[in-house]
Amino acid sequence: MKKVLHLVTKSSFGGAQKYVLDLAESLQDEYEQLVVYGANSFGGPETFKEQLQKLDVMPVFIPSMDRDVSVGKELTSFRTLYGLLKRERPNVLHVNSAKAAGLGALAGRMVGTKKIIYTVHGLALSEDRPLVQKAFIAMFSWITFMLSHRIIFVSHKEFSHVQSWPRVSKKSVVIHNGIQNIEFIKREESRRLLEKKINQSCAGKFLIGGIGELNTNKGMTYLLQALEQGNLKNTIYVHWGTGELEEGLKEEIQKRGLKDQIFLLGFDVGAKKYLRGLDLFVLPSIKEGLGYVLLEAGQANLPVIASNTGGIPEIIKHQSTGLLVTPKDISGWTQAICDIRSHPEISKELASNLYTHVHENFSLESMVSKTKKVYES
Repeated sequence: MKKVLHLVTKSSFGGAQKYVLDLAESLQDEYEQLVVYGANSFGGPETFKEQLQKLDVMPVFIPSMDRDVSVGKELTSFRTLYGLLKRERPNVLHVNSAKAAGLGALAGRMVGTKKIIYTVHGLALSEDRPLVQKAFIAMFSWITFMLSHRIIFVSHKEFSHVQSWPRVSKKSVVIHNGIQNIEFIKREESRRLLEKKINQSCAGKFLIGGIGELNTNKGMTYLLQALEQGNLKNTIYVHWGTGELEEGLKEEIQKRGLKDQIFLLGFDVGAKKYLRGLDLFVLPSIKEGLGYVLLEAGQANLPVIASNTGGIPEIIKHQSTGLLVTPKDISGWTQAICDIRSHPEISKELASNLYTHVHENFSLESMVSKTKKVYES
């Protein structure tokens, strides 16, 4: 049986980690697999490990590998990866996230790994950074692309940023993320459970929700300002996720007098099961590869408002499968939320269109099948 080694930088439950788990579960009958992952202060590395242990997959934790840059840690991580690859000799090394991809692809080339696949979940070039940093990131990204035998982009938009780069286009393919059917909690039960979490009644309330790590790329600060600016009565926002901005956001919520309206519920691996209790799902990201949570919201038959960035418009088509807003546009977000609240029939139509779009174009089976072809090509 051929062996696949999956490598991801962090062990939080973002898109890259969900992607790795879904592939590992779907391929467990066809490949011997191990998943190598780094440290994370938020979202629970132990939870990620527990999810892997439920599958027939070996988890390997590298504590020196995390998102922050440190020369000493990078050298330690590289030596660990080099030794691991030399010992395990996988047929396929599948790397995810920029740092893991760079370190892993270099180590893989040095030990002679025959197939190195790099899935790009979101280019750091899209982040708000100084031009010098962007130039360095571009150079690092190109080197990683060259070290990889094949590159998978999760959206056409992300691929469009680099397709003109030397020797990138021919080794690249776009494969959208996909999800399997979710067993949602029924709407009434979901709202009852949410009432217990926020310690207030949801009766007669318009319930908005979001899922995602609380970092600068997710644009939560702008959403808070939009909710405050709109003075949206009888509106509650609940968010599942944690991250480095959590304490600062809690202080902002308190300072803005929104503590009875906005609730940060922390990390919950089963957060998606509550989605049918919501009236609206939002994703105010500044940078996003594709957005698994939008597929989950679509499967839950929810109307969605999301930022017009990255691969999001490949899921959310403005005024067809949802509403798109320019990132950081506070007034735009306020207006979009008001529009959804004020036009329930249009909201219902958008939700129905998204439900159909997700089921027809973003299945887990399709994603896995196309990825296997890349493994075997």
